Amino acid sequence: TTFVGANRRALLDSTSQEITVYLRFSRQKALSQEEGQGWGVHFDNPSSGDAFWALFKGTVYSSTSSRENISLSRQLKYLTPATGATVDVVFNPLTGLVSATRTIEITLKSEQSATTFKRTITVNQAGTISVE
Repeated sequence: TTFVGANRRALLDSTSQEITVYLRFSRQKALSQEEGQGWGVHFDNPSSGDAFWALFKGTVYSSTSSRENISLSRQLKYLTPATGATVDVVFNPLTGLVSATRTIEITLKSEQSATTFKRTITVNQAGTISVE
């Protein structure tokens, strides 16, 4: 079980890094004013169905503004956003700033000590992205 646990923690790490890459990519698109718009990443934790995140253009997420949807691994789950909730990180064009600090938390799904193995991705108002 140690090997399986290490693999699952590696999945948690790689997923948090992938989310960070999408956030940075979205911020870069906003800074360069690609398509004259702000850009963002939408995090969705539905009550039923698969959790995902999506790159989108504009200031408000909709399925039509979405450019790419990525499913969260079924071995992982969001702590933030909570079940049935969403979080949008929207970067303003030219400045790359966000309206308020946003936090995304992911953890292992079936781990009894899920809070022990979690990653917190924070985007502060200056648009700086960090992972803990």
